[in-house]
Amino acid sequence: ATEKILGRARQLVDVKKEDGFSALHLAALNNHRDVAEILIKEGRCDINIRNNRNQTPLQLAVTQGHTDLVQLLVAEGADVNMEDEDGDTAMHVALLRPQLARIINNTKGKGLEGDHPQLNASGLLGNTEISVGAAIACFLAQEGADINYANHKGKSPLDLVADGGTLQLLKSFSEKHR
Repeated sequence: ATEKILGRARQLVDVKKEDGFSALHLAALNNHRDVAEILIKEGRCDINIRNNRNQTPLQLAVTQGHTDLVQLLVAEGADVNMEDEDGDTAMHVALLRPQLARIINNTKGKGLEGDHPQLNASGLLGNTEISVGAAIACFLAQEGADINYANHKGKSPLDLVADGGTLQLLKSFSEKHR
């Protein structure tokens, strides 16, 4: 359906609803990876489009822990350091969201490894001490997200990490990017 709509009216790709949400925002929020890929590759949508709260599709995907979408958006050029209305970047969001605190390997050995080759290659998977949010934050750090970027409250992503092990991982993945 997305391809047919784009074929007839590509100019609709970045149209926003009243709340500022575009089709890519909705795809990112609702884990519609295939739709997002079509919007990006065939529709050539604005990958860093902002809604009324200055949130990007990447930030919304991170909010929900949609790791496949996070990887797609980053691979297609999403800016990992864009800030929302509170000055939070995608990394801040990953470390602030309580629902992302569930353990990666919370199902019988399934974890993320099958569906998330880049996170698997990072060496994070299989570590039962790291949350989905922390894994996403490490991935973002490896992809160039600034671990020292202060939001409007003066907090950097590093300030949001209470666990020393996670703090070291974030620093390590940030160094890998350099």
